[in-house]
Amino acid sequence: MILRRLAIVFSILGLIISSYALYLHFRPLGDSWCDLSTAFSCDLVNKGPWSEIFGVPVAFFGIPGYAFLLFLSAFRPKHWQRWFLLAALIGIAFSLYLTYLEAFVILAWCIVCLSSLAVITILGFIGLLLQKNLKNIFKL
Repeated sequence: MILRRLAIVFSILGLIISSYALYLHFRPLGDSWCDLSTAFSCDLVNKGPWSEIFGVPVAFFGIPGYAFLLFLSAFRPKHWQRWFLLAALIGIAFSLYLTYLEAFVILAWCIVCLSSLAVITILGFIGLLLQKNLKNIFKL
């Protein structure tokens, strides 16, 4: 019960962070609390050439992802724990790819993006803890 509640809380937090990142993507350039230097700049990361995939802001992808995790944890459809873990692992993989871009391509860190990475990682651990039998995680 506590894990499900934590999943709901962190899914909502992820939705808020992703929505804020999307807002930062579309807002005009200017002083932002997360533009601390050239090494820590949300604008460099969130408005640069790597900030969109096929014209869609990267920040947008977190919204349906976290909404799906929220739906699973709130309504608990059949096999919801397995789907929760799978969705969280996909989110972690995508976030790690984006973090790689920050570290080695863009050479700047986005505090909002790192916050989303932390949240999806926590949700991944919750997903693991929700599994009743770790040997049969992906059997549907």
